[in-house]
Amino acid sequence: MAGAFTAFIIMMQTNSNFLNTQLGATQNEIEKIQGQFTIAAAYDKQTNSVGEINNKLCVSVINSGSTPLEIADLFIVNKTSNTVKQHDIDFRDAFVPASSIKQILTNQPITLRSGTSGINYDIKVVSTSGITQTTELKVFPNAGTANDPRLNVTSFVYPVNAASGQNVTVGMHVHNRANTTLINVQPNGDPIVAPDEAVSEGFYLRTPANVTRLDPNEDALFLWEPEFVGGVGSKINFTIRAKALVEGCTFSSSSYIFSSDFVQVKVIPGVKKQILASPETFISFPSPFGKSNGNGVFSLVVQNPTNRAFKVSQVSIQFINPNEADLIDTNGVHGVAPTGTTDWDQIKNVVFWRGSSAINVNPFDMVEFIVRVDPATSMATAPINSIIYNVYSTYGQFGKGPFTFGVHTSNTATVNVYAQNTFVDTAVTPQGGSPTFAIPDVVSGSTTTFHFTISNNGTT
Repeated sequence: MAGAFTAFIIMMQTNSNFLNTQLGATQNEIEKIQGQFTIAAAYDKQTNSVGEINNKLCVSVINSGSTPLEIADLFIVNKTSNTVKQHDIDFRDAFVPASSIKQILTNQPITLRSGTSGINYDIKVVSTSGITQTTELKVFPNAGTANDPRLNVTSFVYPVNAASGQNVTVGMHVHNRANTTLINVQPNGDPIVAPDEAVSEGFYLRTPANVTRLDPNEDALFLWEPEFVGGVGSKINFTIRAKALVEGCTFSSSSYIFSSDFVQVKVIPGVKKQILASPETFISFPSPFGKSNGNGVFSLVVQNPTNRAFKVSQVSIQFINPNEADLIDTNGVHGVAPTGTTDWDQIKNVVFWRGSSAINVNPFDMVEFIVRVDPATSMATAPINSIIYNVYSTYGQFGKGPFTFGVHTSNTATVNVYAQNTFVDTAVTPQGGSPTFAIPDVVSGSTTTFHFTISNNGTT
């Protein structure tokens, strides 16, 4: 009897150990299933009633398991200040159904600071089974101005050396470095080109405008084929930008994450550049300057024979003489056109216009720069021998000269024509009458023939 009872006790202990083992294995399987979740984080910039901008945090939980998941805690680690804060999860947000996505802060708003240059956070979500998932989040002070590390963007262009008027391929390669899916991945507008006049016909997108879903470690490609213009030797920059939404945090347009990159094209000589896209410049000037107590009027015209606009930021006229004498009187530069006449100035024998804003030269149009210059007294013995001018534009730099003049051994001009009456912009203040020109160094009673060319370089 005693032996049978002992055998029964041993059998019960064996069954108990077996049941405990099975229970432990089952519990481990449940925890493993409940641990099949990932998290994603984003933020939405919102303005409160007093005008302050807040960064509302969104944390989404993707439950890929076959059983419901319960979230216990949320920890936010400020990696910049090395501080940690724990948040309980509202019971209405704590349960995530099987095979679903849910935001766990819907009923418990949390805002994050961005600082002046951005703050890095670690977002940690802990389930009731003790499983912890972590994701990184950087909050920027201004949305769209900084690159989010989860959205990797690389730009490229082909060819890198191209002739003006040629089509180039501008590409954007997007890679999802996040641990969750990105939604609605797309270019953040057309590429930004500098100078902006280099592409006037717009950007033709050769690929689909967006990618609906981009899973972790997947890539997407976007291609444009713009036609551009530019001066030989100049460089054109293309900045490409991308944006995307984090899966589960797609509540508003301000919750997009952004990234960008830029690429450069160098303009080389080509047939199209020489034939179709070559701005022209002209200058008219006194011959060579006028008398010592007179003044000279210089007119520089920039003509755009192309179908694309460009901008002129500076023009300069340089006077050269063998004696290196100062040819321009102090404060002797008087701007006439463009209208901002105070933008004209001088440095020794260089007269230049450098406007506070560049002048736009529209397609098949021209812009005229006019300046009246008072000569120095040294002009009586040191006439101008050469004139060189330069135009600086977004299309490139253009220059002509030198325009030369012969002189006698006495260092006076062979021909020196000047207007006896003061120059007046008749388009603004009509004066009537005709200018009178005097030609010195012609013997009295003799006859000398001179040929004059009158050119209207204006727009009327």
